[in-house]
Amino acid sequence: MDQLEDTLFERISEDDFDRFLSDVSIEMKNNNQEYKDLLKQKHDILEKSPSLENLLDNGRVVNLTPEELLLFYDYELIMIDLSVLESKEMFIKGMKEAYYLFKRLDILK
Repeated sequence: MDQLEDTLFERISEDDFDRFLSDVSIEMKNNNQEYKDLLKQKHDILEKSPSLENLLDNGRVVNLTPEELLLFYDYELIMIDLSVLESKEMFIKGMKEAYYLFKRLDILK
């Protein structure tokens, strides 16, 4: 029997992995002030521009004003920042999983 057969990585389904990613996002919404601030900025931008919200949330083709284009640019920067924060948190959680896996495989003493 392969030692990795019984690890979380091998057992996890795509739905479970998606739920794990969602849980990380929810945890960050509750516990990470920087993440919360970015989400508020994102919400504020969408609130300022219903056309932009229509484009981003509903996929509708809309004409944006020059001001809305600047808001779209800001929105994209916020989305990048959110993604970076989420990636860092996923990396940390992945390293924790690796630590327990390495302990289990007697790679770490």
